[in-house]
Amino acid sequence: IPKIIQPYIRKADVLARLGGDEFGIILENGDIDSVSEIAQSIIDSVNDYQFFWADKAFRIGVSIGIVEIDDSMNVPDEIMRWTDSACYAAKDQGRNTFHIYRPGDEKLLLREEEMGWVSRIEQALLENQFVLYAQPIAPVETVNAGRVNYELLIRMVNSDNEVIPPGAFLPAAERYGKMVSIDRWVFESAMTSLSENPGFFKNVDYCSINLSAQSLTDHSFLVYLLEKFREHGDLAGHICIEITETSVISNLTQARHFILELKALGVRFALDDFGSGLSSFGYLKNLPVDYLKIDGMFVRDIADDPIDFAMVKSIHEVGSVMGLKTIAEFVENEAILAKLKQ
Repeated sequence: IPKIIQPYIRKADVLARLGGDEFGIILENGDIDSVSEIAQSIIDSVNDYQFFWADKAFRIGVSIGIVEIDDSMNVPDEIMRWTDSACYAAKDQGRNTFHIYRPGDEKLLLREEEMGWVSRIEQALLENQFVLYAQPIAPVETVNAGRVNYELLIRMVNSDNEVIPPGAFLPAAERYGKMVSIDRWVFESAMTSLSENPGFFKNVDYCSINLSAQSLTDHSFLVYLLEKFREHGDLAGHICIEITETSVISNLTQARHFILELKALGVRFALDDFGSGLSSFGYLKNLPVDYLKIDGMFVRDIADDPIDFAMVKSIHEVGSVMGLKTIAEFVENEAILAKLKQ
């Protein structure tokens, strides 16, 4: 890679390997136009290169972040952080491109905010600053009677004991590969709590736990769960794992294997956000789940929108024919509940 880059920079410039697959270039006394041309030339040259290994050819891509250093920038760590953020912004734009950092750049401000969440997530995992909440899954026919099941949901608690909702930190966790660690924390905490309170299941059939796409496709996580359920054998029949429709569509073979391995132990599965994908019904016949969770975007306006009502009705009917139970998200008032009963 240095041999590919070298012809496009001057002798006075500095090219260095920062580690892994990252390189840094210092271009002295350059203007944005000339630097942009150099960046594009490097991208084109790397794209043209083919790497051969074991009789196979591999193409390589590159994303470049550019920061213009002036007299006001005298903290090297900040310059490196801005350059790194600009590089990630280039990746977000589709890779094989460059992004120039400018003060007030919204994309980079968002990126820096997310990077801040990554360090907070790591700290929270280290210092056990997460907590589980439980949201009821109530039957529509007998709202005030029978068993009420629960969905377990994660929250973060900061140093001031303020509760931080998952929408604040989970997007960063998903982008930067922290979901497997978070999922491990959730399952570890949930199964420990449930095993310490066996009387809880006298009035509750199951507890539902969300699983990320990263964990669904991570074989070591499946091995971890199999070990946990063998350790807590009495819990398997009381746990329902929720997987999102989009993650299943992208990884159908792995998802099916994951489900079958755990269903053999008695674990149930729910397909979350059902209806949000483009081919929902097509693959459903081959997916051995127990519940369909209808995406809340169809449910929230069901009392006023006949199209949403028809969507929910059709999903429920297909589920019923397949022997699946349906669960509606975003049931926030009596009018919605009345429509679901209907």
